[in-house]
Amino acid sequence: MPSTSSIKKGDMVRKIMDSQMVGIVLNIRWDEQLEVHMARVKFGNGVQTLPMDEIEPFGTESADMWEDLKSLRFGRSQAFRTLMTFERLRRPPTPISNTFGTARASFYPYQFKPLLKFLENPEQRVLIADDVGLGKTIEAGYILREWQARHPIRNVLIIVPARLRTKWKHELKNRFGENYEIVGAQDIRKELKAVMRGKDLSDFQWISSYETMRIPDLIDLFKEVRPSLDLLIMDEAHRARNRKTSQYRIARAVSDCADAIAFLTATPIQTGLDNLYSLVNLLEPDKYGSFREFEELVEANRPIVRACHLVSRGFLKEAASELDRLKEYRLTRSLTEDPYFKDLVDRLYNGDPSDRRKLVRLQRDLNDFSLTGHLISRTRKTEVMENWPVRLAQNPTIKLSDDERAIYNAVRIITRLLHPTASSWGQSMAGLMAFRYTASCIPAAADYLQARLKEGNDFLNMRIPQKEVEVEVLEEEGSIDWDSQYEVLIHKDRIMEQVKEILSRRPAPGEDSKFKAFYRALQEIWSDDEANGRHHRKVVVFSFFKRTLWYLEQQLKHKGVPNFIIHGDVSFEERDERIEKFLESSKYNVLLSSEVGGEGIDLQKASVVVNYDLPWNPMVVEQRIGRIDRIGQHAKRLVIINLVSDETIEERILLRLYQRIGLFKESIGELDDILGPVEVRDLMIDALRGELTEEQVEEQLERTAQAAERKKDEAARLSKEVDGLLAADQAFLDEIDHLVKHRRLPSAEDLQEMLMQLLESKHSGIRFEEKSSGKPALLYLGTALSALQNWSSRFGTEGVGLCMRAQQGPVPVTFNADVAMEHPRAEFIQSRHPLIQFAIHVIENDQIRNSGAFRLNVESSSLLPGLWVLGIWGIALHGSRSENRLEAVACRVEDGELLIGDDVEELLVACLSNSCDLDPVPPLESDVLQSCESKLKSHFDQKYAEIVKDAKETDERRFARLRATWEQTLTARRDAMKKRLDDLIARGANEFAIRMTQANLDKREEALRSKLKEFEENIAFKQSYRDVAVGLVLVQNSVSNT
Repeated sequence: MPSTSSIKKGDMVRKIMDSQMVGIVLNIRWDEQLEVHMARVKFGNGVQTLPMDEIEPFGTESADMWEDLKSLRFGRSQAFRTLMTFERLRRPPTPISNTFGTARASFYPYQFKPLLKFLENPEQRVLIADDVGLGKTIEAGYILREWQARHPIRNVLIIVPARLRTKWKHELKNRFGENYEIVGAQDIRKELKAVMRGKDLSDFQWISSYETMRIPDLIDLFKEVRPSLDLLIMDEAHRARNRKTSQYRIARAVSDCADAIAFLTATPIQTGLDNLYSLVNLLEPDKYGSFREFEELVEANRPIVRACHLVSRGFLKEAASELDRLKEYRLTRSLTEDPYFKDLVDRLYNGDPSDRRKLVRLQRDLNDFSLTGHLISRTRKTEVMENWPVRLAQNPTIKLSDDERAIYNAVRIITRLLHPTASSWGQSMAGLMAFRYTASCIPAAADYLQARLKEGNDFLNMRIPQKEVEVEVLEEEGSIDWDSQYEVLIHKDRIMEQVKEILSRRPAPGEDSKFKAFYRALQEIWSDDEANGRHHRKVVVFSFFKRTLWYLEQQLKHKGVPNFIIHGDVSFEERDERIEKFLESSKYNVLLSSEVGGEGIDLQKASVVVNYDLPWNPMVVEQRIGRIDRIGQHAKRLVIINLVSDETIEERILLRLYQRIGLFKESIGELDDILGPVEVRDLMIDALRGELTEEQVEEQLERTAQAAERKKDEAARLSKEVDGLLAADQAFLDEIDHLVKHRRLPSAEDLQEMLMQLLESKHSGIRFEEKSSGKPALLYLGTALSALQNWSSRFGTEGVGLCMRAQQGPVPVTFNADVAMEHPRAEFIQSRHPLIQFAIHVIENDQIRNSGAFRLNVESSSLLPGLWVLGIWGIALHGSRSENRLEAVACRVEDGELLIGDDVEELLVACLSNSCDLDPVPPLESDVLQSCESKLKSHFDQKYAEIVKDAKETDERRFARLRATWEQTLTARRDAMKKRLDDLIARGANEFAIRMTQANLDKREEALRSKLKEFEENIAFKQSYRDVAVGLVLVQNSVSNT
C-alpha cells in the first residue's frame, strides 16, 4: 500500500488546480478500486472526496501570488473576478464611491458632476443649473447620500415649490431609501419656539415649500434661532433671486444657518446677470463684492472659460495663450504670478493632448482657477442627448352639443353672479372651481354639483373638499381666501336656478363630446401602432380634478380599456404598485393621474400625454409633459394631446396663449418670468366677468402673448450667455467615463457574481431564480440567513428589515437600477446594500487568505494573442486629493514583450468582463515565469516612481492653495459669527439668542481647528502600493460574424 503524505485528519488543505477552494480534512482512507488514498474534505459549501494528489497543505498565513504563479497553483476565473470586485469596493478609486450605482436611477455620467464640484469646493456649496428634464433631483440626492457617508447629518432642510413637495418625498424614498417629512408652518414654529425655550434642536429631515417658508414670522424665527442645518437644498432656487421678496429673505436666513448648500435651477439667469449675482451671493456671501465688481469678475473669468473649452478639445497651446490674457485684467493680474499657475501654463505649452489621463488632470487643475467654476455646474440637453424627442401637439376638434353649450353658459352665469375680480380671487373660489370643473369634464362637474346639493349646505360658500382638487396646486396660482359670502346671499336663487338647469341637461355617461374625442384620439394612436407593427403606446392622462379622473376610469373600463388611476389620496405604496403594472403590463396602456399623483414619477416608457384639461399655470403643463420628456426617453416622437372644447374661453385664451409661447413643442424651462400663473388667471377672470368686450379681451390677450414671446426670446439669449460664463466641465465627465470604461468601479454583474459565489461557497440552500429579463429574481438565503441575522444587528435597521423579510420566504431582488426603478418593492442590491456589506465583512474576516494567482482565458479580436502574465497592483496616494489606483502590466510568455498603457487596460477589462478558466494549464518552466515576474516588477517600479513624482509635485502646489482657501473660508465664517455674538451682547439681547449664537460660534471654531489639524497631519504626502493579483492569461482571437 502506498504511503500517505504528511496530510492528516483536521489539517487545512486546498485544491492544487483550484487554489481558492480551501477546506478541512475530515478523514483519509485507502480506495481499493482506484488504489489511491482519498481525502474527505469539508469545503464551505459541502463535502468532497478527492485523491490525495489533488490537494496540498495550506496555512492560514497569506499565500504569495508570485510563488503560486511559478508553481502553477491557480484560482479560477470566477474567484479572480470576486477578488477584483472586493478590491474595488474596499479601496474605491473615486471620491463618489458611496453614491455610484446606489440609487434606483439610470446611470448618466453628467449627474455626478455636481457632486464632484460640491466635494471639491471648500465651502461645500454648489449651484446646479442643468436644463429641465436632466434629473437635478437625482443629482441633489447623490450629494445628500455622499455627504451622509462622510459626515454625521442630523438636520436637513429641503425647500421646494408647494406642488413639488410630494415629488421630493417620493423620489428620496423610492430612489435613495430616505424618509423625509413634509412640514408646514405650524411644525416649524413648534420646533423653533421649543428651542427658544431651551430645548435642544431635534433631529429632522424636512421638506417644506416656499409658500410656507416665506411667512414673515417664520423668517424672523430662523433669523433669531439660527438652527444648525447640516445640509440645505433649494429647488427652483431662482425664486430667491429678487432681493426685494420674502422668498429671498427666507433664502438668506436659512443659508446663514447651513453648513452645506445645494441650489437647483434650470434658469440661473432669466432677466439679467443680476439673477446669478443674487444666487452666488446667497451661496458665498460677500465674496463677489458689488454687482459692478461681479460684472468685472465675470469678464475677467472669460479667458479661463475659453481655455477650459480649448483644453477639452485638445488645443493645449491655444489654451496657454488664452491664459496669458489674464494679465490684462485687474482682478486676475496677480493670479498670473502664482507658481501653481505658471506651472500650469508651462504644462499646457509642453503637454501631449493624446495622453488622456494627463489631459483630464490639466482640465481639473485649470478649473481650479475659474472664478465661478468651483460653484456652478451646468449641463445642457444638447450635450448629453443628441436626438432629443420631438414634441407633436394635437388639438382634436371638440364641438359641444346644445345641452353641453347650455351647461357651459349656465356655469359662466354662476361665476359672473359671484363677480370674480383679479383682486378678490378668493371670494368666488367655489364658483371659479365650478367653472373649471365644467371646462374639465361636464359629467364630472354635474356630479360634483349634485353631490354638494345632497349635503344640504350652500355648496358655493364651502371650502372645496380636498377629495375634489389638490389644493397645493391652487396655492401657486395665488392666495386663497374661502370666507366671503356676500355675493352668494344676494344671488342665491338665481344661482340655484342655473344649477338645476345644469343637472337637467347633463349628458349620459360616456356620451359627452370631450370623452368621445378623447376615445377617438386613443383609437387613432393605437390603430397607427398596429398598422406599423408596434406595441400600443402607453398614454398618461392628466386632469386637475379627481372626479374627472374617476369618471374617465369608469368610462374607459366600460369601453374595455383597462387603466390605472393615481392621485394624492392614493398611498405611495399603492401608487408604486399601479405604476409598476402600468409600465410592465401590455394589458394596461392608460394611466390617469392628477398633478400631485404624477409628481416624482418618471414615465419614459410612455410617449403620449393627454391634457384632459388645461391648468391655469403653464408651469404645471410643463411638469405634466416632463413626466415623459426627460432623459431616458427612447421614443423619437412624443404626442401631446390637448382636449379643449371649441368656442370656449379655454380655447380663446389658454390654448392660444400656450401655443404662442411654444409650450407644447419645446421645454422652455422656468416659466414664471415669461408667463406666470397670476397673468393667466387675470386674463381668464377678465374674460369670465363679461365686463370687457370681445375686442378688449382679444387686445389684452395679444399684449400678454407678445410680452411673453419677448421674455422668452430674451431668456433664450441669456441662457446662451450663461454658457459663455462657465468653464467646460469635460474633465469631470472624463474622470467618470474613465471609471466606467476601465471597470474601476464594480458593475451590477460584478456585485451579483461576488455575492452569489460567497453565499454558495459558505452556505447551503442558496438559490437565485430569475423569472425573465427585466423582472426581479427570487433569492433564497438558506442557511446564510442565520449568519446574516447575527451580523445585521450591528449594521442597522436596514439589515434587520432584510432579515425579517427573508424569514417570510424568498426575497425579490435585482442588481439592475433600471429594473429597481420599475419594481420599487424589490430589494435593490448595490454596493451599500446590507447583503453586499455582509459579503465584504465575511471576506475581510475570513481567516483563510487565498492566493492571488489565477488562470484565465479570454477571446478578443483586438488584443495581441498569446499567453500572458498579467500583474495587478493597487496604489494609494494620500495628500490634498487622495486617490486609489489599479495599475496593470502584462508580459507575453513566448517572447517577453510587455503590454502597457491602453493595451494592458483593454486586457484587464477583458479579464474582468468575459474571462473563463484556462483549462488545461500549459506546462511552463519556472525560470520562464520568473523572467516574466522580474520584467513586470521592473516596469511597475518605474511606473510607480513616475506616478508618485507627478502626484507629489501636483499635491505640493494644490496643498498650499487649498490650505489657504480653507483657512480663509472657515475663518470668515467664524469671524462673522463672533461679530454677531458681540453685537447681541452689546445690545443686551435675550439669553437664548446669545446661547444659540455662542453654540454656533463654538461649532465654527471647532470646524476651523479640525480642518487646520487635518492639514497639519496630512502635510506629508504618503504613498504605498500592494500586490493585488497575477494572472496567467491566454488571449485567443475571436472570429467575427461579418
